[in-house]
Amino acid sequence: MSSRGSDGPFELSIKPGNDHYDPDDDRWRDQVATLYADLQAQVDIVRRGHPVEGTKGTIDQIIIALGSAGAFQAVADCFRAWLGRDRDRRIDIRWDENG
Repeated sequence: MSSRGSDGPFELSIKPGNDHYDPDDDRWRDQVATLYADLQAQVDIVRRGHPVEGTKGTIDQIIIALGSAGAFQAVADCFRAWLGRDRDRRIDIRWDENG
């Protein structure tokens, strides 16, 4: 993969969502796991957990490293396919412009 100079690949953080499922619902967790598996098959991803105040668990954050146009297209294709399976799904995408 090519990179953005010495800074490394461009990284996106994603958070899948759906208002019809509780985040702890096994059916929703299975759907999210499918997205993550599809992404992992195409590009480099990293899972990072963040503690949630007032709970014993964490919220997983998925970081996707995009080092080439091909990787960007693969991620777009995975998003499009996953979102197309259920109109109530969404993917919140964040990135840090300065690294």
